[in-house]
Amino acid sequence: MKKNQKNILIIIIVVPIVILVGLLITFLVLNKKPSYRVSFDTNGGSQISSVKITEGHKVSRETDALVPTKSGFVFVGWYTDADLTYLYDFNTLVYYDFTLYAKWELALVEFSWYPI
Repeated sequence: MKKNQKNILIIIIVVPIVILVGLLITFLVLNKKPSYRVSFDTNGGSQISSVKITEGHKVSRETDALVPTKSGFVFVGWYTDADLTYLYDFNTLVYYDFTLYAKWELALVEFSWYPI
């Protein structure tokens, strides 16, 4: 095979591969979705670490991981506002950073009294 034919063969094979790899890298970089931080204000309860959620995904409702504890209180749920007015819907897709606030109710303690 002549040198010119090898050069043409290299151009025909290598150049499209380099172009495809470049396009793939560009596509992956440009289409990477941002992630957002969801923080948890436990209002005096045990600490819950913030989580990073990819844009358009939901906050995972893991059974124990998102349930804080607080002595003498029962955890009610997560709210979107510090006034504890709006209960957070875990089906909501995440598109920005935000904080969830824990709501607590006083735990009822039952006493039995028996006269002597």
